[in-house]
Amino acid sequence: MFGAPDDLPFEMINALTGWGHHIVAIGYPLAPEASLQMITTAVVTAYDWWVSHQQSVIGSVPLVQLIMGRSAGAYLAQALTATLINRHQLTPDGLILFYGYSHFDQPDFIHPSPTYLRYPLLKSTDVQHLMHQGLRTSAKPTECIPLYIHARQHGKWLELIGITRDDFAALDLRPYIPSFPRTFLAASTDDPDVPYPNTRMYHQHHPSSHLFTVQGKIHDFDQQDHAQRKALLNELHEWLLAKP
Repeated sequence: MFGAPDDLPFEMINALTGWGHHIVAIGYPLAPEASLQMITTAVVTAYDWWVSHQQSVIGSVPLVQLIMGRSAGAYLAQALTATLINRHQLTPDGLILFYGYSHFDQPDFIHPSPTYLRYPLLKSTDVQHLMHQGLRTSAKPTECIPLYIHARQHGKWLELIGITRDDFAALDLRPYIPSFPRTFLAASTDDPDVPYPNTRMYHQHHPSSHLFTVQGKIHDFDQQDHAQRKALLNELHEWLLAKP
Protein backbone atom coordinates (compact mmCIF):
# COMPACT_ATOMS: atom_id res chain seq x y z
CA MET A 1 0.00 0.00 0.00
CA PHE A 2 1.23 3.50 -0.79
CA GLY A 3 0.91 6.03 2.01
CA ALA A 4 0.75 5.84 5.77
CA PRO A 5 -1.37 3.11 7.44
CA ASP A 6 -3.60 5.77 8.96
CA ASP A 7 -4.64 6.73 5.41
CA LEU A 8 -6.90 3.67 5.62
CA PRO A 9 -9.93 3.53 7.92
CA PHE A 10 -9.38 1.21 10.88
CA GLU A 11 -12.31 -0.90 9.70
CA MET A 12 -10.49 -1.59 6.44
CA ILE A 13 -7.18 -2.34 8.13
CA ASN A 14 -8.98 -4.69 10.52
CA ALA A 15 -10.70 -6.44 7.61
CA LEU A 16 -7.53 -6.92 5.57
CA THR A 17 -5.53 -8.28 8.48
CA GLY A 18 -8.49 -10.39 9.57
CA TRP A 19 -8.51 -11.99 6.15
CA GLY A 20 -4.90 -13.00 6.72
CA HIS A 21 -3.10 -10.24 4.83
CA HIS A 22 0.01 -8.39 5.98
CA ILE A 23 -0.04 -4.64 5.29
CA VAL A 24 3.22 -3.02 4.23
CA ALA A 25 2.78 0.75 3.90
CA ILE A 26 5.30 2.56 1.69
CA GLY A 27 5.61 6.25 2.46
CA TYR A 28 6.99 8.59 -0.17
CA PRO A 29 8.19 12.21 -0.33
CA LEU A 30 5.39 14.68 -0.95
CA ALA A 31 4.91 17.42 -3.50
CA PRO A 32 5.63 20.25 -3.98
CA GLU A 33 9.10 19.71 -2.51
CA ALA A 34 9.34 16.40 -4.38
CA SER A 35 8.56 16.09 -8.08
CA LEU A 36 6.58 13.15 -9.43
CA GLN A 37 9.80 11.67 -10.79
CA MET A 38 11.39 11.82 -7.34
CA ILE A 39 8.29 10.29 -5.79
CA THR A 40 8.15 7.44 -8.30
CA THR A 41 11.86 6.72 -7.87
CA ALA A 42 11.42 6.59 -4.09
CA VAL A 43 8.51 4.15 -4.45
CA VAL A 44 10.47 1.83 -6.76
CA THR A 45 13.50 1.93 -4.44
CA ALA A 46 11.36 1.11 -1.40
CA TYR A 47 9.65 -1.74 -3.26
CA ASP A 48 13.00 -3.20 -4.34
CA TRP A 49 14.16 -3.12 -0.72
CA TRP A 50 11.02 -4.88 0.45
CA VAL A 51 11.30 -7.62 -2.17
CA SER A 52 14.88 -8.34 -1.11
CA HIS A 53 14.04 -8.34 2.63
CA GLN A 54 10.52 -9.72 2.89
CA GLN A 55 11.62 -13.29 3.63
CA SER A 56 13.66 -12.15 6.63
CA VAL A 57 10.74 -10.05 7.86
CA ILE A 58 7.78 -12.41 7.53
CA GLY A 59 9.36 -15.79 6.74
CA SER A 60 9.46 -18.03 3.72
CA VAL A 61 5.74 -18.73 3.41
CA PRO A 62 4.66 -18.19 -0.23
CA LEU A 63 2.77 -14.94 -0.45
CA VAL A 64 0.09 -13.58 -2.72
CA GLN A 65 1.38 -10.09 -3.36
CA LEU A 66 -1.14 -7.32 -3.95
CA ILE A 67 -0.29 -3.67 -4.51
CA MET A 68 -2.89 -1.20 -3.30
CA GLY A 69 -3.14 2.52 -3.92
CA ARG A 70 -5.74 5.24 -3.42
CA SER A 71 -6.01 8.32 -5.66
CA ALA A 72 -2.42 9.46 -6.35
CA GLY A 73 -1.29 6.20 -4.75
CA ALA A 74 -3.26 4.34 -7.42
CA TYR A 75 -1.18 6.07 -10.09
CA LEU A 76 2.00 5.15 -8.22
CA ALA A 77 0.87 1.53 -7.98
CA GLN A 78 0.49 1.48 -11.76
CA ALA A 79 3.80 3.30 -12.31
CA LEU A 80 5.59 0.74 -10.15
CA THR A 81 3.97 -2.16 -11.99
CA ALA A 82 4.90 -0.59 -15.35
CA THR A 83 8.50 -0.31 -14.13
CA LEU A 84 8.51 -4.00 -13.22
CA ILE A 85 7.16 -4.86 -16.66
CA ASN A 86 9.86 -2.76 -18.34
CA ARG A 87 12.54 -4.46 -16.23
CA HIS A 88 11.10 -7.91 -17.05
CA GLN A 89 10.58 -8.60 -13.35
CA LEU A 90 7.83 -10.50 -11.61
CA THR A 91 4.74 -8.32 -11.29
CA PRO A 92 2.33 -8.45 -8.32
CA ASP A 93 -0.47 -10.99 -8.24
CA GLY A 94 -3.04 -8.21 -8.29
CA LEU A 95 -3.72 -4.49 -8.00
CA ILE A 96 -6.29 -2.77 -5.79
CA LEU A 97 -6.92 0.74 -7.12
CA PHE A 98 -9.35 3.15 -5.50
CA TYR A 99 -10.43 6.24 -7.49
CA GLY A 100 -7.19 6.47 -9.43
CA TYR A 101 -5.97 7.66 -12.81
CA SER A 102 -3.46 6.49 -15.40
CA HIS A 103 -2.61 9.71 -17.26
CA PHE A 104 -2.49 13.48 -16.74
CA ASP A 105 -3.55 14.84 -20.11
CA GLN A 106 -7.14 15.57 -19.17
CA PRO A 107 -9.04 18.85 -18.75
CA ASP A 108 -9.99 18.28 -15.11
CA PHE A 109 -6.31 18.19 -14.16
CA ILE A 110 -5.26 21.10 -16.37
CA HIS A 111 -7.99 23.71 -15.91
CA PRO A 112 -9.43 25.36 -12.77
CA SER A 113 -11.84 23.04 -10.98
CA PRO A 114 -15.48 24.21 -10.83
CA THR A 115 -15.87 22.24 -7.60
CA TYR A 116 -13.03 24.01 -5.81
CA LEU A 117 -13.96 27.41 -7.24
CA ARG A 118 -17.02 27.17 -4.98
CA TYR A 119 -14.66 27.50 -2.01
CA PRO A 120 -13.34 30.91 -0.92
CA LEU A 121 -10.63 31.81 -3.42
CA LEU A 122 -7.11 31.30 -2.09
CA LYS A 123 -4.37 33.52 -3.48
CA SER A 124 -0.71 32.60 -3.80
CA THR A 125 0.07 34.73 -0.77
CA ASP A 126 -2.40 32.68 1.29
CA VAL A 127 -0.44 29.46 0.76
CA GLN A 128 3.10 30.70 0.23
CA HIS A 129 4.05 29.79 3.80
CA LEU A 130 3.10 26.16 3.08
CA MET A 131 5.69 25.86 0.33
CA HIS A 132 9.35 24.86 0.68
CA GLN A 133 8.86 22.92 3.91
CA GLY A 134 11.65 20.49 3.07
CA LEU A 135 11.22 16.88 1.96
CA ARG A 136 8.63 15.04 4.05
CA THR A 137 6.50 11.93 3.84
CA SER A 138 3.54 13.23 5.85
CA ALA A 139 1.77 16.51 6.36
CA LYS A 140 -1.04 17.81 8.52
CA PRO A 141 -4.36 18.53 6.75
CA THR A 142 -3.95 22.22 7.62
CA GLU A 143 -0.73 22.17 5.62
CA CYS A 144 -1.72 20.20 2.53
CA ILE A 145 -5.44 20.88 2.00
CA PRO A 146 -5.18 24.68 1.46
CA LEU A 147 -2.30 24.13 -0.95
CA TYR A 148 -4.31 21.55 -2.88
CA ILE A 149 -7.41 23.76 -3.00
CA HIS A 150 -5.36 26.70 -4.28
CA ALA A 151 -3.76 24.53 -6.96
CA ARG A 152 -7.11 23.17 -8.16
CA GLN A 153 -8.73 26.62 -8.11
CA HIS A 154 -6.04 28.07 -10.35
CA GLY A 155 -5.38 25.08 -12.60
CA LYS A 156 -1.92 24.62 -11.09
CA TRP A 157 -2.21 21.11 -9.73
CA LEU A 158 0.16 19.61 -12.30
CA GLU A 159 2.61 22.44 -11.71
CA LEU A 160 2.47 21.61 -8.01
CA ILE A 161 3.75 18.09 -8.69
CA GLY A 162 6.29 19.21 -11.27
CA ILE A 163 4.53 18.12 -14.47
CA THR A 164 4.44 20.04 -17.75
CA ARG A 165 2.65 19.23 -21.00
CA ASP A 166 5.95 17.91 -22.34
CA ASP A 167 5.77 15.13 -19.73
CA PHE A 168 2.31 13.85 -20.64
CA ALA A 169 3.39 11.15 -23.09
CA ALA A 170 6.10 9.69 -20.85
CA LEU A 171 3.76 9.58 -17.85
CA ASP A 172 0.85 8.00 -19.71
CA LEU A 173 0.37 4.48 -18.31
CA ARG A 174 -2.68 3.57 -20.38
CA PRO A 175 -0.68 1.41 -22.84
CA TYR A 176 0.32 -0.84 -19.93
CA ILE A 177 -3.19 -1.48 -18.64
CA PRO A 178 -3.89 -4.65 -20.68
CA SER A 179 -0.64 -6.14 -19.31
CA PHE A 180 -1.35 -5.35 -15.66
CA PRO A 181 -2.37 -8.18 -13.29
CA ARG A 182 -5.97 -8.73 -12.21
CA THR A 183 -7.31 -5.53 -10.72
CA PHE A 184 -10.00 -4.48 -8.28
CA LEU A 185 -11.26 -0.97 -9.09
CA ALA A 186 -13.45 1.31 -7.00
CA ALA A 187 -14.71 4.84 -7.66
CA SER A 188 -17.73 7.10 -7.32
CA THR A 189 -19.67 8.34 -10.33
CA ASP A 190 -19.42 12.07 -9.59
CA ASP A 191 -15.98 12.19 -8.01
CA PRO A 192 -14.99 15.91 -7.89
CA ASP A 193 -11.24 15.21 -7.77
CA VAL A 194 -10.60 12.33 -10.17
CA PRO A 195 -13.28 11.94 -12.84
CA TYR A 196 -15.01 8.56 -12.84
CA PRO A 197 -14.24 7.94 -16.56
CA ASN A 198 -10.63 7.29 -15.49
CA THR A 199 -11.70 4.18 -13.60
CA ARG A 200 -14.25 3.23 -16.23
CA MET A 201 -11.59 3.46 -18.95
CA TYR A 202 -9.27 1.15 -17.01
CA HIS A 203 -12.04 -1.38 -16.59
CA GLN A 204 -12.89 -1.30 -20.29
CA HIS A 205 -9.27 -1.84 -21.34
CA HIS A 206 -8.30 -4.47 -18.80
CA PRO A 207 -9.37 -8.04 -19.57
CA SER A 208 -9.28 -9.10 -15.91
CA SER A 209 -10.60 -6.22 -13.83
CA HIS A 210 -13.50 -5.90 -11.43
CA LEU A 211 -15.30 -2.57 -10.98
CA PHE A 212 -17.05 -1.45 -7.80
CA THR A 213 -19.05 1.74 -8.38
CA VAL A 214 -20.91 3.94 -5.93
CA GLN A 215 -23.26 6.78 -6.76
CA GLY A 216 -22.18 10.07 -5.28
CA LYS A 217 -19.91 13.09 -5.24
CA ILE A 218 -17.36 11.93 -2.68
CA HIS A 219 -13.80 11.25 -3.80
CA ASP A 220 -12.60 9.06 -0.92
CA PHE A 221 -15.96 7.50 -0.19
CA ASP A 222 -14.35 4.57 1.65
CA GLN A 223 -13.11 7.07 4.22
CA GLN A 224 -16.33 8.94 4.76
CA ASP A 225 -19.30 6.62 4.29
CA HIS A 226 -19.59 3.60 6.59
CA ALA A 227 -22.32 1.86 4.58
CA GLN A 228 -20.44 2.24 1.30
CA ARG A 229 -17.21 1.08 2.95
CA LYS A 230 -18.96 -2.04 4.24
CA ALA A 231 -20.32 -2.85 0.78
CA LEU A 232 -16.87 -2.20 -0.72
CA LEU A 233 -15.20 -4.54 1.78
CA ASN A 234 -17.71 -7.32 1.09
CA GLU A 235 -17.07 -7.13 -2.65
CA LEU A 236 -13.31 -6.81 -2.20
CA HIS A 237 -13.29 -9.91 0.00
CA GLU A 238 -15.17 -11.90 -2.63
CA TRP A 239 -12.67 -10.74 -5.27
CA LEU A 240 -9.73 -11.78 -3.11
CA LEU A 241 -11.24 -15.22 -2.48
CA ALA A 242 -11.80 -15.69 -6.22
CA LYS A 243 -8.09 -15.39 -7.05
CA PRO A 244 -7.04 -17.67 -9.93
